[in-house]
Amino acid sequence: VRDMEDAIMDTPEAVVASPREPLSFNLLMLTKRAQAQHGLRHADYTRYRQYCARRLRRLYKGLKFLHGRKKFEHKTLDEDLVEEVRHLYIPLMMSERAWAYAMEIKHELGQGGAARKRMHLLKRLRKASQHAAHLAKLCAATADGRTALEAEAYSQWMAATVLFEQEKDWEGALAKFMRTRTVYEQLSQLGDMEQQALCRERVEELEPTLRYCQYNLNQAGGTKVADLMDMSSNVPGQDLLNAKIQAVMAEERARAAEAMSEIQWQGQVLPVRNNNSRLCILNAQDIAAQIAQVTDYQQKDKLYDKVFMAYNDAKRHIRDDLSHLGGRNVQEEQLAAELNALDQAVTGMLVQQTLSRNKLLLENHQVQLEHQQEEREKSQQQQSKIKVRSEDLVKLCDNLLTNLSGLADSVSSAGGGGGSASNQCAVQEAMLLGWRAYYLGKMHIEQGNATEAYILLGKSAAHASNGLAQAASGDAGSAAELTRLRDQARSEKLRVHAESVANDALQSQGLQEGVNNMDIAHAAHLKAQRSPWLMQNLDNYAAFAGKKGEGVHLAQIPPPFQTLPAAPIVLDTAANEIQFPDLKPRMAAEQKSGISRFFGWGKK
Repeated sequence: VRDMEDAIMDTPEAVVASPREPLSFNLLMLTKRAQAQHGLRHADYTRYRQYCARRLRRLYKGLKFLHGRKKFEHKTLDEDLVEEVRHLYIPLMMSERAWAYAMEIKHELGQGGAARKRMHLLKRLRKASQHAAHLAKLCAATADGRTALEAEAYSQWMAATVLFEQEKDWEGALAKFMRTRTVYEQLSQLGDMEQQALCRERVEELEPTLRYCQYNLNQAGGTKVADLMDMSSNVPGQDLLNAKIQAVMAEERARAAEAMSEIQWQGQVLPVRNNNSRLCILNAQDIAAQIAQVTDYQQKDKLYDKVFMAYNDAKRHIRDDLSHLGGRNVQEEQLAAELNALDQAVTGMLVQQTLSRNKLLLENHQVQLEHQQEEREKSQQQQSKIKVRSEDLVKLCDNLLTNLSGLADSVSSAGGGGGSASNQCAVQEAMLLGWRAYYLGKMHIEQGNATEAYILLGKSAAHASNGLAQAASGDAGSAAELTRLRDQARSEKLRVHAESVANDALQSQGLQEGVNNMDIAHAAHLKAQRSPWLMQNLDNYAAFAGKKGEGVHLAQIPPPFQTLPAAPIVLDTAANEIQFPDLKPRMAAEQKSGISRFFGWGKK
């Protein structure tokens, strides 16, 4: 008798598919629902095993895949016999039945068992692993990419469970568990919310098992988990797994592209009719979402390059569509207007990502510059090892201002979005102008120009104050950045002013001491000088009066001769002694026509 709760397996996913189309079903969701509704919620493995046996019998009868009438005749489910999704349920139910039986035996062993039961447990687990491997093979040949990937993860998990129970090959078990976790981590980014939640839950379930394997592996002195992570790219089949994951992500992106028909940009809803353009835009948006989760600067930079490539490909597809339109009728003119608006939107997205990338570069350079300044303050020997200079940051600010002007033009041409986007552009412009003036002031400080530095730092603080006045109350990040810029500019301005006043005081003090200590004596003092002339000793406070009747020693007239570099004179006298060969025999003889000889033409 069929149970009422067994309807879980007769979902719309079990509808017969076309032989030419790849089969598809959510393996993890299917097994999780069946386990939750048939006993595993209360750890009743016996009930779940009986359910798998009943379900397997119904599949045999419904698919007419019986093993003989009177005498048992074993039939193998090959790839050619798989015509619908229910054929793939057969190895899945056989694996689940064997696994449930093994867990039932393990529960009995916990109450005090024998070695014979343990051998039976391992035998059932190996049987489950064989059926899971058969399922993965069938899915790889007849199902789509996601289903095949889930089946492979299921097979790897079952094989790792066998090694885990054997307690011998901890390294192999850990490698298979990590491979399973990698697949589910990638699948947690695809599908709907329920599928993503199940994959994340599966990853969390694997963590205690991974830690236990790691503990036993460390106790045995084997390979550590960090070493396994480093060697994961060299493991046979890892490249194939990565390729499968990328293929599944491409399939999911293609499905999302089919569902996406429009994009929003600055309050405008723009239709996207070309499938290739949709794929590129979705790819760029997915990579941009990954950037927010990455903390390493180098990885972010590489992801930004991929975003730029995706948006440029989208622009190329849009412009190809524009080139095919001739504008012969009203409909083509409307399509051309839509494509032009879409091209402007994609250009704005590209400029926005470029602005974000340049901001990231600016922040990284700021951190490096501050670190270098701290090192120079600690050790004067590292002054020559300068990697980032203030000039580099000024150039970055110029590039950012150029990108921001392009973004502002795109926002203004879009028309929608109101004044919020324009206000944000104005705030960002004030911030970038402030940082540019700040680092220009730092350049003049390094060159010793205190007056120019004081003026530029004042302009930097003024730009920051203007940006704070324009910043919205909800934009806390820009307000904090502008406040930091204003405080740094003001403190640096005060320091420059204090140092300038101190230097002026020292110079006036030195001038006063030099004038007070000036000696009128001439003879002995002139002998002690490097030169007896005033023009060569302007930095010395001394009298250059000569002897009586000689006058003041201001400058030597006429001035002394100085050596100047000059080009060498080369006399080519060897050419006169060289005997060149006679080349007349090798020259072609001139041919003259009879008419030219008769009239005298052709004479030299």
